[in-house]
Amino acid sequence: MFKKLVIHFLVIAVLLPVICRGDESSTNLQIKEMVVSYFERILDLPRSDIQLKFVHLPKAELIDSNKYQYLIEFKRVVPRLGYQTLWLKVFDNQVLVKQFHIMVDLSIYIDVVIATKKLKRGEIVQREKISIKRLKFSRDYGNLIKSINSAVGLATKQVIREGEILKRSWLREPPDIRRGDKIKVQILSRDLVVTTSGEVKEDGLVGDKVKIVCAATGKHVYGIVQSPQLVTIQLK
Repeated sequence: MFKKLVIHFLVIAVLLPVICRGDESSTNLQIKEMVVSYFERILDLPRSDIQLKFVHLPKAELIDSNKYQYLIEFKRVVPRLGYQTLWLKVFDNQVLVKQFHIMVDLSIYIDVVIATKKLKRGEIVQREKISIKRLKFSRDYGNLIKSINSAVGLATKQVIREGEILKRSWLREPPDIRRGDKIKVQILSRDLVVTTSGEVKEDGLVGDKVKIVCAATGKHVYGIVQSPQLVTIQLK
C-alpha cells in the first residue's frame, strides 16, 4: 500500500511542472500576444497605437508543438472598434479541431484632421484652416478624414465648427457650377438650338441636373450642366 502511495506521489510530482507551464497566466500571455499581433497587422498600425482590454479569454492550454497551428479569426470583413468577439482556432494538419471565443474592447490612436477655424457651408477647405491631431477612438472611425491632402480642395456640405473633426460625409467635390453663377443656356429641340443667358439657382457638378432661371423668360427650369459656363435644356 505504501509503495503504491509513493508511486502515485511521484507521478503527480512529474506532472505538476507540465501543468504549471500551461497555467492560465502563461496561456493568457500567449493568446494576448496573438490578438495584438492580429490587430497590428489587420489595422496596419503599430502596437503602441492599439489599446486592448481583454474581457474574456478562453481557459485553454496552448501546446507548443509543430503538430498544431493557431489562428486568430474575426468574422467581420473589416474590424470595428469597441466590444467584439474573435475566435482562436486550433488546427491539426489543416483540420479544425477546436475553437475558443475571445472578447475584447478595442481602441486605437490615429491622426485625424480637425478644423482650426470655422468653415462655412459650401466653403472650399484650405490648408491654413485645418490641422492634424492625434486622438483616441473607441468606435467607428471609417468616416473620419485622416490626412490633410484628403481634405484640401473639397467643399463643405455644412457648417463645421472650430475644433471639430472633419468627416467624409461632411465634404464633397467642389461644384463645377455654383448658385448665383451667370451662365450660357442652350435650349435644344431636335435640330434647333436656341442660346440665351441664365442664372444658376443651385450648386452642381458636370452631368448634374440643376435649377436655373432663363434671362429671356424669367422662368425656373432644369438643365444639365455641361461645363462651368454652359447648361443645356433638352425639349421633347
